[in-house]
Amino acid sequence: MDKKPLLDEKARDKIRTALDTTLLVEAGAGSGKTHSLVDRMLALLASGKARINTFAAVTFTRKAAAELRGRFQTELEKAVLAVRDREEDKEIHDRLREALHYLEQAFIGTIHSFCAKILRERPIEIALDPDFKELEEIENSIFRENCWHEYLVKARLEDEEALVALEQAGLTAEELKESFDSLSLYPEVAFIEGSDEEPDYGAYRRELKDFLEMARERVPSERPEKGWDKLQSLMNRCFLRQEKLGFKDHGVLMETLELMDKKGDVTQNRWPSKEEAMGFRDAFDSFRADVVQEALRQWREFRHSKILAFLEPALDYFKERRTGQSKLNFQDQLMLASELLRDNPEVRQYFSRRFSHILVDEFQDTDPIQAEVLLYLAGTDVEEKDWHKLV
Repeated sequence: MDKKPLLDEKARDKIRTALDTTLLVEAGAGSGKTHSLVDRMLALLASGKARINTFAAVTFTRKAAAELRGRFQTELEKAVLAVRDREEDKEIHDRLREALHYLEQAFIGTIHSFCAKILRERPIEIALDPDFKELEEIENSIFRENCWHEYLVKARLEDEEALVALEQAGLTAEELKESFDSLSLYPEVAFIEGSDEEPDYGAYRRELKDFLEMARERVPSERPEKGWDKLQSLMNRCFLRQEKLGFKDHGVLMETLELMDKKGDVTQNRWPSKEEAMGFRDAFDSFRADVVQEALRQWREFRHSKILAFLEPALDYFKERRTGQSKLNFQDQLMLASELLRDNPEVRQYFSRRFSHILVDEFQDTDPIQAEVLLYLAGTDVEEKDWHKLV
């Protein structure tokens, strides 16, 4: 029985034949994207438009790279056999056989290993030790953990002011470990500055005390038959904090205001009357909008500035330790490759010729820094530093 032609057969043919055109292939899972990628790789070799060492196939996981390499080798071997005895295809056979012979020269790997390859070929322009070590994820995690603890010891011995500043913001250094880990994963992201101006704690303390005094007069003191509603329960928590903890401590004050940063939900049958329920709800919502949210905005901006003041040197220390030991994690490999290509037109031109064709699997998973590296290599203007403007 003859196979019915696929509805997208023309598009699949174009992948195999339009070898001088940049294509973006969008299709669902299991539709044959990887198969078409292999077809295009073979067509580039068969046509002579690329050789085994002049194209790069970039994936985003090692598993995908291993699978692609295996499928490519299998299909390349089949292609060599298919044209072996056809005299009219002798040139194609010779090209494919040469590619099979030098298969190990093909780059089929992750974006990080691709960047590492670029860096190893041209380390001088980026002032990089050619013998740098690539840190695996687990190695980087352990190294980062050690650097964090080293930095904490260093801060306690040499920078007591930074620790005191954290305490003023109601924080401890140990609480910032997760933030340190997160920021270290995204070195290309610029920090938004906070504020060095402290909130007027005295004013907010008076505002809160006045509001709670009014609330005690309006919130039922006896538990309603059907139980407290949400707003009553919230106010009872605030009353208890005031009695047990007081608001002298800045942290307790702001934590109490944080508790109050939610909509005042009332259940009318838990109040003496509908009017009292709705009246107190409106008073609470006004206090939240006029006092609570402004206080918390100032508090968070102030804390943010103290957090950054402590974490930025920690991130610098982590980077200095990697540099001192010639170790690059995945982010370093991406950032340095991008910097190398952006700032050195002759290097970009060299690699654009070195890799005449770049095939990217799962391009939708690229983040901006990965896309930047790829577009610098594919762009027509080697002087253009803004990768968004590249053609």
